Amino acid sequence: MTFKVGDSAEITKTIEQADVDAFAGVTGDHNPVHVDEEFAKTTRFGRRIAHGMLTASLISAVLANKLPSVSWIVATAEGSEHPGPSSPTGRTA
Repeated sequence: MTFKVGDSAEITKTIEQADVDAFAGVTGDHNPVHVDEEFAKTTRFGRRIAHGMLTASLISAVLANKLPSVSWIVATAEGSEHPGPSSPTGRTA
């Protein structure tokens, strides 16, 4: 797949409370603005909001699913240091 300046890709995802709860569980980020409706009502947002990194992680989904050769380029960029992929056991390969 060849890309040129101006090419783009996108995905559409509705962030559900289950997504936010799962992200909080995986990351340990249980900030009440994300998981406590009563607390979140007292903030400037007026309701619970998704984690910023949850929404940012959708970039990875676009790279992997819509622009797969770009994600390969990013993952193998010269000079990048990465110990290897993490496994569900928490070890790196």
